[in-house]
Amino acid sequence: MHSPRQFPATNPAVCTEKLTIVYSTVAQSDARSATESGGQWLKFRPPLPIHSRVNVFLAGRTAPAHRLAGQAMKLRILLLVCLVVLLSGCETTYYLNGDKYVGDTKKSQRHGWGRYYYANGDVYEGEFRNNKLNGRGTVTFANGNQLVAEFTDNRPASTGTLLYPNGDRYDGDIRNGKAHGQGIYTYADGSRYVGPVKNDLPHGKGSIYYANGDRYSGELYQGRYQGLGRKSFGEDRVPLEGRWEAGSFVRPERMR
Repeated sequence: MHSPRQFPATNPAVCTEKLTIVYSTVAQSDARSATESGGQWLKFRPPLPIHSRVNVFLAGRTAPAHRLAGQAMKLRILLLVCLVVLLSGCETTYYLNGDKYVGDTKKSQRHGWGRYYYANGDVYEGEFRNNKLNGRGTVTFANGNQLVAEFTDNRPASTGTLLYPNGDRYDGDIRNGKAHGQGIYTYADGSRYVGPVKNDLPHGKGSIYYANGDRYSGELYQGRYQGLGRKSFGEDRVPLEGRWEAGSFVRPERMR
């Protein structure tokens, strides 16, 4: 699965069509919550616009633009763009960090339905309210995996659906964009797993129902049989019940 990345503290933005944002930065409260959450889900945090003044991010600090004499020509251009910003709405926004937003706006903020293209190749498509991811949406990661979930203030709900390029599907608890907790895997070949999951893999005491009629019920570790378990093979073979290690049957043992 794709590991979430963290946005920088400042995301300057410029829009070439109906422009509303010139420079934007993450508000202090959001930066504080980002620190407290350990950076989780910051990859779904689009930049928040600041309209009070034009700021330039330099050497890790934000300074008023009029103090940066060496940037005079760039500032003139930005101020011209800012004038266009004030006279028009925005439907497409290009950010200097490589991100892009296409969608509905309201009062110069992302609001309604839209797509947010991240520079790393990830794409969010869904609902926005008050400039944040709010409502039903789908994140398509650069590796092809998809997360479908409800979002509140840029954070996905604790449950959702993961869709994989090979046709597999997961429904259940999700943490940091991965299957984690209790859930159900439905595999492309028709097999199904029901039980606990950790970091995208069956982990704990669960059951696997194979498309050919076989079934395993018992303990698993990182996706493999590990511990006590019972595997049945329909009517043709005697079930194997006992101790398993690294996916292989070791010895008979009664399950407690």
